[in-house]
Order: sequence, then C-alpha cells, then structure tokens
Amino acid sequence: MFKVGEKIVYPMHGAGIIESIEGREINGKNILYYRVKIFSGNITLMIPVENSSGVQLRPIVSREHARQIIDSFDNAKEDIDIPWNKRYKENVDKLKSGTVENVAEVLSGLIIREKKHGLSTSDRKMFILTKSILCSELNAALKTDTSEVFEEILSKF
Repeated sequence: MFKVGEKIVYPMHGAGIIESIEGREINGKNILYYRVKIFSGNITLMIPVENSSGVQLRPIVSREHARQIIDSFDNAKEDIDIPWNKRYKENVDKLKSGTVENVAEVLSGLIIREKKHGLSTSDRKMFILTKSILCSELNAALKTDTSEVFEEILSKF
C-alpha cells in the first residue's frame, strides 16, 4: 500500500503524488481510494486501493534508474517502417504497460520519426502524451525541470 506523500506513476497519465487516502461508501461498502494529483496538467484521480495493482500504479523510478533511461536514448534506433495503425496500436500497448522503458522506447521512436519523416496528427498527439508521461516521471525522480529533462533527451539525437 502506498503512503500519503509518495510519488507514483499512473500509466497513460504520468507521475503524481498521493495526496490522501480516503474512504467512500458505495452501495453500502466502504472502499478506500488514493487521491492522486498528477504533476502534468491539473488532474486529480481517485484510484481504488484494492485495484491499484490492476491499473499498474507503481512508485517512480530511482534517480539512478532515471539517469539510465536518459542515457539509453544514446542507443536509439529507428523502428522498421510499419503501417501507422499498427505502429499506433503498438505504441498505445507500450504506454499502457506502465514501464518507464516502454514509454522511453515510444518517445525515442517518435523523435526519430519526426526528424526523418515528420509526424502525422495521430503521431503528434502520441508524441505530446508520451513526452508528458516520461518527463513527469524523470523530472520527479531527478528533481529537475521537465523542460530540462526533455532538452537533455533531445540532445541525444
């Protein structure tokens, strides 16, 4: 169980902080919820405590792991050119997995694609979401500014 004040990652939303743990009565049953403030945007989520592993809520990565993720962009490779709909589905599946490595892989592929071919509207939306998710976590782990983290990532390309 997470504690109030703990920094976490919620897949497809990014990093946030547990603001409180609250009980709510629903259909006569008392259910505990995490109240999570997501760092990027102005979003507060209520996540059932007993369902938190099912939605892959996890702690943010360590400072060392965050540095390894940023350094991994040195070895970025272009994906094989596949149809946009298949690429989009694969990217969504990677983001839903919740692992920082998969999110970094999606962002890397989109940065390379943007530099070589430009991005379609759907790729552009995916790029913005992925950048937000990854940078919010790396920023929280490294205690830096989100734009600083992204600039460092871009410098690898």
